[in-house]
Amino acid sequence: MPLGVLREALATHSEHHGNHASYAELIASPWARSHHHTSFGESQITTCQEGFRCVSRVKRFGADHTQEVQREKARQAQAENADAETEGKDGKSTEPVAEEYEFNCPVAQKWVANRFESGVEADQCREEKDCICIARGAEDSFTELKDGFERRHETVEAEVGCGGGKSQKIPIVVIPHYPLRKMSDGDVMNINSDMGEIQELPSEQWVNSYKNNAPKVQKALDSLKNWIGEQYDAKVAEKPYVCGPPVPDQAATMSDADVHEASVKIRNFQVLQKDCENLRDTVPMLISPTSEKVSPPGHNFLSNKKLNCYKIKNGDACVQLNCYTGHDDNIFRDHLREFEARMQSCEPEPEDVNAVPGADSPVSSIAPNQKAGSGVVAGGATQAGGTAQQGVGPGAAALAVLLGRQNAGTPASGTSKRSTWRRFL
Repeated sequence: MPLGVLREALATHSEHHGNHASYAELIASPWARSHHHTSFGESQITTCQEGFRCVSRVKRFGADHTQEVQREKARQAQAENADAETEGKDGKSTEPVAEEYEFNCPVAQKWVANRFESGVEADQCREEKDCICIARGAEDSFTELKDGFERRHETVEAEVGCGGGKSQKIPIVVIPHYPLRKMSDGDVMNINSDMGEIQELPSEQWVNSYKNNAPKVQKALDSLKNWIGEQYDAKVAEKPYVCGPPVPDQAATMSDADVHEASVKIRNFQVLQKDCENLRDTVPMLISPTSEKVSPPGHNFLSNKKLNCYKIKNGDACVQLNCYTGHDDNIFRDHLREFEARMQSCEPEPEDVNAVPGADSPVSSIAPNQKAGSGVVAGGATQAGGTAQQGVGPGAAALAVLLGRQNAGTPASGTSKRSTWRRFL
């Protein structure tokens, strides 16, 4: 063991066991025995099992467990809590207090969600309960929320120790992080553009990040909503033939490329709509509408672009995101559902494309691009080759997808997940 590591380990061990600690005592402790030497030094990485996440002691590492682990911050937290560790050793009895843990644990000087690194360095999990893996949820819990700072008092199922193993019930206080999509700078109207990654941040960092990301989310939603509305009116609403191979005297309003683009943009809109709802519901928990801790105050956010957000009359700042879920958006949402249903019937699933018709599993008419002469046609029109297609009008498209009506009673394809889903319904 390097001398510097030995000194820190012995010094820390002396804090808990008096000034007579020896190297022999250190290596004889259960925590030290559970570690194994690796080619990278005396440390071990433990991964949480499925359904568990890692949390770490606030008194060991301080607060704000994101990005890089700051060793000096950890040393400061350990020094400040040195007196608390000896509390109760003066002969006075004290009631056990649930310790505070925060989301994420240290691994290679990075904060991660699903594993931890144990060792004797200041930025590693040294004692057995410095880092633990806890179940995602607890049946016995209550939440304390004050001034935007949340503490979850939980009796959790926890895996304790660097070897994992059997879980146990322990009471702790969990300081959570909150999800937020960090929007990329790419063009949301480009279907190959990345929308950005979901991050989990502590409350104060989340609020600051909200100020920067809320305008981007609103702008993306506005652009996609306008595009969907325009495309629906121009190519889907009341249109007799939306997609498929050529039909005598009829031309499809959408090509295969158009269908794919619409499917992707509809899905992106729905993803961002859910993100918007999460942002809208989380921000009131973490900051008051008039708080001066941030700029602009409270829930407000600004943009140099025109946004269709909620504003105070004659005001410039957005006071709330518009997720297009209000009662005045009912017609748009109806059109969106119909648009999505029509695109699903136009664009087959990957397994549908390679399906081979057979006696037991003929090709379903719900994926019209599978076979020649098929298409999505309103009014039960007959196409080239004499194949009668099912009518899919504006009011019946979603119902047709859900019920999975087949040509003249033809059974659904056994190879299609969508067909299986329809049969289940």
